[in-house]
Amino acid sequence: MRNSILFFSFLLVAASAQAEGPFLSLDAFLGQVKQGNQAYQSSVQVTEGASQRGREGKLIYAPSLTANAQWADDKSPKASVPAQGVETRYNTYSLGVSKLWDFGLISKLSYTVNYTNIRGANSNFLTVPIYNESKPALELSLPLLRNGFGSENEAQSGQIDSQTEAVRAGESYKVKLLLSQAEAAYWRLAAARDVRRVQRETLDRATRMVEWTSRRVGLHLADESDLRQTEALESLRRIELQAAIDEERMASRAFNVARGTDSDTVAEEVLSLETQVQGRTRIPERQGRREDTQAALAAAKAAELAARVGVEKNRPSLDVYSTLGLNGKNVALSQAVTDSLAITQPTTAIGFRFSMPLDLGLTGDDRAGYRKEAIGADLKASRAVFEEDTTWQDLVRRYHESLVRLELLRKLEESQRIKFTYERDRQSRGKSTVFVVLQFEQDYKAAQVTRLRAEAEFLTLVASMKTWSK
Repeated sequence: MRNSILFFSFLLVAASAQAEGPFLSLDAFLGQVKQGNQAYQSSVQVTEGASQRGREGKLIYAPSLTANAQWADDKSPKASVPAQGVETRYNTYSLGVSKLWDFGLISKLSYTVNYTNIRGANSNFLTVPIYNESKPALELSLPLLRNGFGSENEAQSGQIDSQTEAVRAGESYKVKLLLSQAEAAYWRLAAARDVRRVQRETLDRATRMVEWTSRRVGLHLADESDLRQTEALESLRRIELQAAIDEERMASRAFNVARGTDSDTVAEEVLSLETQVQGRTRIPERQGRREDTQAALAAAKAAELAARVGVEKNRPSLDVYSTLGLNGKNVALSQAVTDSLAITQPTTAIGFRFSMPLDLGLTGDDRAGYRKEAIGADLKASRAVFEEDTTWQDLVRRYHESLVRLELLRKLEESQRIKFTYERDRQSRGKSTVFVVLQFEQDYKAAQVTRLRAEAEFLTLVASMKTWSK
């Protein structure tokens, strides 16, 4: 009977080792996460996209090319047919470049060519019914009140850039968070497998104890109650092993989900917890503000700039503008173009434009609302900075506390092992009871499991601290 149980246990261990298959390091696993996790890939793409449009706000100052072409035929009734004819055909072509300058000035340089054909007019009244016009023009407009010195444009540009930075930083943090969660899933699986091995070993010991006690009862060297006690222990150990197997299955699923696989089993072998804990003697370096805080700060700046834009747009508008145009008119298009390059027939204009909202109460409420939104976003960003600092301090403290606790747990586990081994030897010589041995074994197993779970928690803590690294 005993040889059969040992052989069966050997087969279970061998099958377990075979199921685990090849070794998979943490770096290799994270590489699989990067390749198979769609959420990770999505955040990477958004981060790269936001980085590439990081200067999008400057586009409002970029020159713009405008072009226009129109063909028109006017057959409407005329007040004077001899002078205006019965039909007028217009062909208009224009090309221009406009630019908004950072101090608010809007400039536009354009060139327009018009072709006019008036049909049905009396030559005594209209001597040139067909002609071409060529008109280069420069237009300038400068705001004096609203958007004075380009303040509104500057705020709009900054708002766009800040919103883009908020997106970039937020998605960059998601990238790190996903890798941190994946690493935690790795250590969870490692802990689950180690706990399952411990539970398997304790079940094997319980099975051997049942066999040994059964022989002693058969020889009338032990009481029947000892056998019942060991059998109850074996049943409890089977329940505990099943719980460990269930936890390993759930940990395996989380492990596979992290790398984009739908499965409850993991064929690879993972790192040992204890060796990894011993190699983590230095706190991960904190390199500046974490990206989620950077996103909150950028969002606060965007809200502040949006408030400035909102306040500006409700201010009275006073613009000064001027236009300088040159003119060329001739039957021949080439001559019209040549004439348009001379300054003998200019067209000039200068003027002011003014507008002002009349509902002062509504505009006042609107400005106050924008200011409060900016204050709220600033407070939110301040809170994010405060929470990041306190969270890091808590993690550092927990890091040092965990190292101390792990050292104590290792010593406790060793003490429980020595105590259990010694008492088991005494019991085999008839100098102790089954109850005491079972109690000591329970203490030893509890110390092992507690140490393993503490190691997994420590490595998960280190993984979360990595979100502060570049």
